[in-house]
Amino acid sequence: MSDPAQHILTWQCGKDEDKKIREALQVCYDRGKFKDLCQTASGVQFRARLKVVPPFLTDLSRQHPDVCFTQEWASASRLEAGKKVYSGSERTETPNQKDVGQYADEIWRRAEQTEIALQFAHKVEDNWQEYRQKMLSLSKEALIEKAGEIAAVKLTRDVLTRPGLDKEVMEYLDRFENPLEVVSDSWLAEQDGDRSAAFDHVLWVLRDRQAAEQEYEMEQTM
Repeated sequence: MSDPAQHILTWQCGKDEDKKIREALQVCYDRGKFKDLCQTASGVQFRARLKVVPPFLTDLSRQHPDVCFTQEWASASRLEAGKKVYSGSERTETPNQKDVGQYADEIWRRAEQTEIALQFAHKVEDNWQEYRQKMLSLSKEALIEKAGEIAAVKLTRDVLTRPGLDKEVMEYLDRFENPLEVVSDSWLAEQDGDRSAAFDHVLWVLRDRQAAEQEYEMEQTM
């Protein structure tokens, strides 16, 4: 009977180098080795079910000697867990400070949370692409009229797909077929109040401080 393991690989580096690392890992993902690969608040993570540590990680660390790769893994049935640190051509085993069984449970929990977050992000992105195609079918005039709505929907998409979204909020929104629409409609509704007082204040500040005269071109008069 097979005993698949959960793997979590993390690293941090510049955007260009990160892109190359992700592309290299994506090759393995396309071959079915990786379940998920996503950006998180602490770095980049993948969730995989593998029986052995892929040898390409050593090669990858040699190709990016300035990047420290940390890999954690856990076996579900055997309660085996561990950590390896890849730095350049070096690979060191890191002993666990916690009980192995507890550490293994933690890795499985983190990997599952990563997968849930990634699936939700994909769902929101699909909602966005559907909305985007709908907007692209409109005339230029109609697009101008919907500029505020489009900005609100894009903002909602950015918020819902960023790392660190509250777990309970995400689980609640994931119950809806289109969480992007649910949140963006609520956000737009919040903006529908009477803004006349706030706008009057803006006009008063412009005239009182006259700072705009230093930043914008003035009408030329004789």
